[in-house]
Amino acid sequence: MNKYILTHKDFEGCIELAYDADDIVSTLISSITMQPHQLEWVLRHVPVLEQPLVQWAKRAGFEVDKVKADLSFEAFWAVWCEQKINKKEAEAVWNKMTIEQKVRVFKIMPAYRRWCARNPYKNSKAPDAWLRQQRYMNDYDKMK
Repeated sequence: MNKYILTHKDFEGCIELAYDADDIVSTLISSITMQPHQLEWVLRHVPVLEQPLVQWAKRAGFEVDKVKADLSFEAFWAVWCEQKINKKEAEAVWNKMTIEQKVRVFKIMPAYRRWCARNPYKNSKAPDAWLRQQRYMNDYDKMK
């Protein structure tokens, strides 16, 4: 099963799509804020088959992220590169995050890990503070 998150610069929220083993859409969850006629258009035009999804989404102005199957806190904890402290506090922050935020965390983690390697002398953040302060919104590849 493959899962995708679609976001659009003009709308808040996301559309979550999952495709089954036969590459047919099996789940569509929308938390996107659109006018009813806009959402109706999306629902009528979302590809039933997985293969044309990315091309369709880009033509419709959506950004597409193929989502890691596991967006759990434990998956985050396993890839966290710094101090493994305040686990309970970090999990509480994680549980309040949106799907879009969790996807962003996993998307930025490789760049963050490279930044940590380049800057070992900088004060490292505890994971709960890093999540709470939304440090995953930084562009670590452009930071010194």
